[in-house]
Amino acid sequence: MRKIVLILISVLVLSGLPLTYFVPLGQAPDWRKWVSLLHIWGGVLFLAIFSLYAWEHISDNRHWLRRAALTTFTGVTQTASGVLLILTGIVMLLYGNAVWEALRGVHHWLTYLIAASVILHIVSRKT
Repeated sequence: MRKIVLILISVLVLSGLPLTYFVPLGQAPDWRKWVSLLHIWGGVLFLAIFSLYAWEHISDNRHWLRRAALTTFTGVTQTASGVLLILTGIVMLLYGNAVWEALRGVHHWLTYLIAASVILHIVSRKT
């Protein structure tokens, strides 16, 4: 399940960045609609898979929560940013372009945070 979560994060990052940078929100060429659909369905799948994986992973590795280590910090960061990404994504899905620009910005910057914390979590020592 870990590989599925990593693939989903990669797909969501790679589909979200073009939606943010390459075309303003007012214009909607065909490729943007398809990438947007991919991002939305990937987000729905992420909501389910990430929640299940995070619960299982934290339950299995709860002894790490008592240690001050990079692994603990990045794991907590991933969990928090994943939950916030899910919540902001649901609000953006429900309200579309009527969402505050600040919420859209939070969703955007959390993307970088979860990507960086995943990479650091993978390369950190687990002793």
